Amino acid sequence: MAGFEVSTEELTWLASNVQSPRDFCWSVQHNAMWHEFFNFGKGDGSAARVIQFKARRMIYDEINEMSTFPNFKGAKILALCLNVMGLTLSNEKYFADSRALHKAVLS
Repeated sequence: MAGFEVSTEELTWLASNVQSPRDFCWSVQHNAMWHEFFNFGKGDGSAARVIQFKARRMIYDEINEMSTFPNFKGAKILALCLNVMGLTLSNEKYFADSRALHKAVLS
């Protein structure tokens, strides 16, 4: 769509609000949102690395803020991360783009 722009933070927030049905939730959170930021080695250019860094940092900051100021936004983004990345750390190569964030989320 012409003139339609969504920030990384806004896209993450919108995707975190999708809860059901389960398959639709996965499709939005993982396939449409997560895969665009952390596309498993396909975005190796410098622009992709900058976007990934900023996305990881924004997600981490939102979750980390909950330690001092519990809020629904951080909780939903944490739930999205756990849904997409899982409850155990994977050492598979295709998760390298988000491994540091996954470690931080699990801790």
